[in-house]
Amino acid sequence: MRGHCVALLAVACAAAPSPRGVTPSATPPAGARAVAGGPEPDDGAPTPLEADALERVRAALSPSSAGVTSGALTHAARDLARRAAAGEPRPLAAASLRRALAAAGAIDPAPAGVLLAAPPREVAQALARAARLQGATHLGVGIEVRDGTAWAVLLAAERRAELDPFPRRVAPGGREVLRGRLVGLGRPRVYVASPSGGAGEVPVHAADGRFEVVLTFEEAGRWRVEVMGDGPGGPTVAAILDTEAGPAAESPAPPSAAGPFPAPSAAPSSPADPASFASHAVTDDGTAADEEQVLRAIDVRRRSQGLAPLRPDPRLAAQARRHSAAMLAAGSAAHILRGGEDVVGRLRAAGVPFRHALENVARGDSAGDAQRAVEDSPGHLASLLSPQAQDVGVGVAHGEIPGGQPVTYLTQILVEPVDEGERSARSPEGRAQEAIAAERARHGLPPLAAEATLDALARETAREMLRRGDPDPGDLAARALALRSGRDGRSGTKAAADAFVAGSPLDAARSRNVADPRFRRVGVGVARGDSARFGVGLYWIAVVYAE
Repeated sequence: MRGHCVALLAVACAAAPSPRGVTPSATPPAGARAVAGGPEPDDGAPTPLEADALERVRAALSPSSAGVTSGALTHAARDLARRAAAGEPRPLAAASLRRALAAAGAIDPAPAGVLLAAPPREVAQALARAARLQGATHLGVGIEVRDGTAWAVLLAAERRAELDPFPRRVAPGGREVLRGRLVGLGRPRVYVASPSGGAGEVPVHAADGRFEVVLTFEEAGRWRVEVMGDGPGGPTVAAILDTEAGPAAESPAPPSAAGPFPAPSAAPSSPADPASFASHAVTDDGTAADEEQVLRAIDVRRRSQGLAPLRPDPRLAAQARRHSAAMLAAGSAAHILRGGEDVVGRLRAAGVPFRHALENVARGDSAGDAQRAVEDSPGHLASLLSPQAQDVGVGVAHGEIPGGQPVTYLTQILVEPVDEGERSARSPEGRAQEAIAAERARHGLPPLAAEATLDALARETAREMLRRGDPDPGDLAARALALRSGRDGRSGTKAAADAFVAGSPLDAARSRNVADPRFRRVGVGVARGDSARFGVGLYWIAVVYAE
């Protein structure tokens, strides 16, 4: 950087999630925006410096970038610029950025960010030179001039979801409906983290390119809602929003990953945006110690929810380190890298046995920052708190972005190991039904009644999925609905279907509708076979529910 720039850093905070949180954000001040999502709010006219910077940044963006000015990102960028000017050491670290985004009502989970300081006459051009971004759809710039120095923050997001307005404050026990659509992603899912530190998936209704989900805020305090979808790199966080249940008061802080990690240094630093830099130099200082600290942080979080700690597995750790090194080389935090496989494929190729596998990947300016990003994500947190997970492998890869700032990539692989239950004499469908019954009991719900006609539909669907090599249940729910309506002469009966490929029939407990109290009957179908896409000896499971 030429001129008098005294600090330059870039960040793409937050993690790319696993198929499956909660650090409280600052409570929105009185008069803060009442909703998240919906039309972009007007954050006021840009200052002359901000307008000049926006014009130059847009000119420097790649042709694939639109660069629409976002009021929410502008609000967050101004907040972060003020904090940087006031001496905050790491304003673009995961926790700081998440607080600013939440206070602004921004739904973007991981905007790329640039922070720099320069003389006011040079700051716009300096920001444009630093903005080596691709695919940005929304921008926000904030500039704070103090003592002759202009502190500038650029936030750039590739928005992957469009949400209808959603309240940022509700009454405890209140119910709200979140509606929207994914952009460039498929299979919408929603995860929620509660004020007491738990996290889990919520059933979603999707139709005609849109989705909706009913959320109930049982506890007072801050709730975090995360929308996810599937993209080329695997499961991807599309949006995050915070909602306060109750009066404007700080929620108690749940256990944090910060404890096992040393305090951050005074020097600002942040992770790199994968689109900004092609590759990173590799360093390995402190890797083993950082991995051990991440393991301790996972144990702290699990114990806080009454769960047993995970057993470190060196085979899983080796695979996690390999994937973190691959992410570092690619400059991208993703489950599936170009030419690579997802965690299931990687474990199978390495000959590591498992019944069920989950993966979290994240990027930060340190291992602690990456772990905080994991815990700030309800989807990632749900993986850490999976009751089925027993073994874990953690891998860290350290490097530097071209400007010399540190970057850390983190991979966590959590598995339910294969045990003697896999060789049980019970039929696969019988074991699947037992797993569903146990999961219902864990949620305090009555058992579901098995029904032969629903079993037959599910069994036919499982065999058809295996034949096609595609875990899509098709019209299973509609056929179950038609069957019951025709038999009972009823209309409006509800039905739902789940289907997936798994390493064990016991994975039927992962069915998304298993905890829906509306359902009273169930049909289960299991087929076992090989797939060029998923591997050998897998179980193709179809589950259909009805009232």
